[in-house]
Amino acid sequence: MTRSPYNIMKSAVDNKLLPTVNEIKKINSFFLIRYISNDPNTIYIANMLNCNYSIPIEAQYNFIKYSTLDKVSFINYPKKEKLVTDKELKVIMSHFKTNSVVAKDYIRILGMEKTKEILQKYKSTKSL
Repeated sequence: MTRSPYNIMKSAVDNKLLPTVNEIKKINSFFLIRYISNDPNTIYIANMLNCNYSIPIEAQYNFIKYSTLDKVSFINYPKKEKLVTDKELKVIMSHFKTNSVVAKDYIRILGMEKTKEILQKYKSTKSL
């Protein structure tokens, strides 16, 4: 059974899975450190590993595994918030005559204040 690198990363803070050395070598150090930085109990470990990035991945993995012990059982990635609803996105798409990807970029560039002004203009004409 082949395990994904994400499952191997999760096993650094969970004792249920014991990966092989070859599986650990498939982990990207950047993603491992980013993964453990999402929990307040392991942020100091992520900081130490960032300062010493030249440490081999097996040593990083073992350092995380044995220094967290039972402090963390699962680390969840934070959810990405939607800036606008799907209906509002369609209004922005029609306003700028673009596809959804470009419209999302416009929203990020304009900021929510300007985006709300555009949406308000269409609200007053009842098209939203």
